[in-house]
Formats: sequence, structure tokens, C-alpha cells
Amino acid sequence: MKNCSDIKDVKSIQNIYPNIHVGFYQVPLLGTVNVFTLLFENVSVLKENWKDIYSSIAAYFQAGLPVESEFERWNIYLFYICREEVEKELQYKIENDRFASRKIVLGNCKEEITDEVVERVINQHITNTDLEIGDMIQQGGKGFLKNVIISEIVDLNKPKTQKKGSEIDIQKILDELENKFRDEI
Repeated sequence: MKNCSDIKDVKSIQNIYPNIHVGFYQVPLLGTVNVFTLLFENVSVLKENWKDIYSSIAAYFQAGLPVESEFERWNIYLFYICREEVEKELQYKIENDRFASRKIVLGNCKEEITDEVVERVINQHITNTDLEIGDMIQQGGKGFLKNVIISEIVDLNKPKTQKKGSEIDIQKILDELENKFRDEI
């Protein structure tokens, strides 16, 4: 990962939005993945500016990428990092907006945004290098263990015949699982 926050395009975006701290990183991963970190002190600033800032990034940065750099053009991530808790509705709205880039919202972030923190976030949300799957591979892929309680409840609620129209009552299964596990706590 390379911190490229001092390039001209990033500084232009930072000048447009002085109350938002803009960072820019490039990650080598089958090509170059461009990652913007956008730090908001509060939710109201995030709510007011999230669309405008991705439009500015599309205009100032993405439009300047060479046409033949298709991988780079399709792999732009925006991390909207907010010091306050972000309500689920706003997070969903931002993350499911498909224009220009992929968007990830991180709320209630109290730590300083250092290169190490950004690298950890990139590992968790883009490269997945934080996953530890070595033990599962060494076990021959036998990392999944069937839960007997869950299996019994599902089996009890399966239709006895496979006639058309005979469906599993998922809500009934979930209610029984919730009751069973609530009693065990």
C-alpha cells in the first residue's frame, strides 16, 4: 500500500471540502486499486456531502485515468469514516449507491487515521489478508462442524413429503432456534 495523499487531484478535492479530511492510497492487487479515505467529524457533514464528494472524485480523479486502465477505473473504493455512529439507513444508502466507485461506511471511529489503520481497513474490506484460513486448510477443509441442535429443529420442521406447495416454515424454525438458545444462556 502506498500513501499518495499529496497528489494534485487529492489536494483539489481537499480544497473543495475543507471540513473533510481526504486521504488517497494505492494498493497493488492484480493491478492498482485506488482507495480514498474520507474522514467526517459528524454524521450531518457526512449526510450533506457524501454524494458531492464521490462526484468530485469521479470528475477530478476517475475521469483522468487512462481509458485502457479498466481495472483501475473499476476498482476505486471510498471509505466514508465518521467519528460518530452512522445510522443503518444512511450506511445502506451510501454503500448501495453504484455510481463511480465502491463505498464502505465506517462509523464511530475514534482512533487517529494513520497509514497502519488504513492498511488494516483495506485488509479487512478489500484484500481480506486479515483472514486466517490456514488451520482449516491443514484440517483438510473440515472446518465446518454440524450443530446437532440446529439440525434437529430443521429436520423436525421439514415437510414429510416433497409435494409442490409444501414449504419449510422458516419463521417457525427461527423462533424455535431463538427459544432454544435463549434458554441456554
